Amino acid sequence: MIDVSGERGVTFIDDYYGTIHEDNSTEWLLDNIHVNAACNEHVAQHFVNVIYPDGI
Repeated sequence: MIDVSGERGVTFIDDYYGTIHEDNSTEWLLDNIHVNAACNEHVAQHFVNVIYPDGI
């Protein structure tokens, strides 16, 4: 992904950091496929922290 993004001149945020795994999947997933509202909020906060690391 990083190579293709670089070739195309676009940026991306890699959000793969192991939040969901089989031990906590019932907490984050609706049906073992789709994320629930709590997971959406958690991922959104992760993006905010990555984009604005100083809390701006």
